Amino acid sequence: MKIKTNALFLLSLGILVAACAPFPGLMKPGLDSIDAYKPTAGEATIVFLCCGGLMGGPGDGKIAIFDLVPEGDKLVGVPGSGKKIGYKTTPGEHLFMIVYAFQDRVQPFNIDFMEANFSAGKTYFSMVESLTPPFAGTFYFIKPLKKEEVETDKIEKIRKTTKFIEKNPKADGYFSDQWKEENKIQELKTQKLAQWKIKKRRYPILPEYGFD
Repeated sequence: MKIKTNALFLLSLGILVAACAPFPGLMKPGLDSIDAYKPTAGEATIVFLCCGGLMGGPGDGKIAIFDLVPEGDKLVGVPGSGKKIGYKTTPGEHLFMIVYAFQDRVQPFNIDFMEANFSAGKTYFSMVESLTPPFAGTFYFIKPLKKEEVETDKIEKIRKTTKFIEKNPKADGYFSDQWKEENKIQELKTQKLAQWKIKKRRYPILPEYGFD
């Protein structure tokens, strides 16, 4: 009876997790080593670390990260607990947007931003983190990591224990114009970006934060 009860509990938990994950099944296992994501002389790489668990931290399928390039919002990936994403891009200035499920009937999604300025041939690091104020939903954001932070024992451990994941073939198509329209993402993005430009509570990633 106890085994059956435990099995029912795990099944219920799995259903609950799936229901709370608006972006499920969009990622696949990545390559084993960071060397595989090392940029060429004309590229830069940023690694998004995500060490949180289901409770109190980023969980699978709840968050999507975009690079706001002139051609449109380019999907970087959907980070998950204990995972990391290695994203190769162009040197120079970038603005990243994090879209996440927000526990609010009126506002089902929320948005935050992170600025970055990359040097060619360098690798940068950031951390997806969460904040849960009293009587409010969980807010997610991307924290830029300075060089000295990346070299701490805490971040070194996260770098070693997290696994790389990559987008699967259907990931980019999931975030269609129809999906954005149905969830009022463009309207929310415009509103939140205007607010963010005024406050800018977090510092950007600067060129000198990169590693060879």
